Amino acid sequence: MQKIESKSSGVIYKQYVIMYNDFCFYNKCKHYRTWNPDFAGCVSCDKLEDTYDITRYPNDCIFLAEIKIFKQEQEKRIAWEMLSDEE
Repeated sequence: MQKIESKSSGVIYKQYVIMYNDFCFYNKCKHYRTWNPDFAGCVSCDKLEDTYDITRYPNDCIFLAEIKIFKQEQEKRIAWEMLSDEE
C-alpha cells in the first residue's frame, strides 16, 4: 500500500494505492519483470503494460485466488488507515 498526499489550495488530498510488487516478487511469478535498473528498478507484469510499479493484476493472473485475498487484506488496511487519519 502506498499513501500519496498532495496539497492544493491548502487542502491535503490523500490517495491510497495497492502495490503488488512484493506479492509478485515473493511468489516468484514468472511474469514479474524488473526493467530500467538505472531508474530505481521499475517493475512490471509481462501480462500488462510497462509501469513503474505493479498497481493492478491481469484477469488471468496465475495467482488469481491468492492475489484477490491479498487485495482484500490491503483494502482493510487502507480502511483502518483512513479511519485513524480522521481522528
